[in-house]
Amino acid sequence: MAVNEDHGKDESDLGARLGRAAGRFVKQAKPRAKRLASDARPLVDKATRYAAEHQDELKAAGTKVLRSRIAGTWGMAFDAVANATNASSSNDAPAAAPVCSKCGAENPKGSKFCNQCASPIVNG
Repeated sequence: MAVNEDHGKDESDLGARLGRAAGRFVKQAKPRAKRLASDARPLVDKATRYAAEHQDELKAAGTKVLRSRIAGTWGMAFDAVANATNASSSNDAPAAAPVCSKCGAENPKGSKFCNQCASPIVNG
């Protein structure tokens, strides 16, 4: 019986040591995690601003990718919904879509860069 009791004691000692080591690790990691979060904050803010400024371009690109993945009847339904959404969100006088001077691709309204070749779009 003494052997089994010693074995149980060794396991509980191991568990206690692992628990203390894990506690020390968490205690040491907390300030580092806070520092990483504060260092990442400007990048997150910049990404958020970019997304807000380019939301129409991002939506158009996402719609284009999604549509390329949908075929058949579902694709026609997707087109109908997308066209209805675009028609209801556009103004009475639709602005001409910007055309890239380098490759001639038509881009979403408000685009600053071409979706095909990434060249700057000159609004004229």
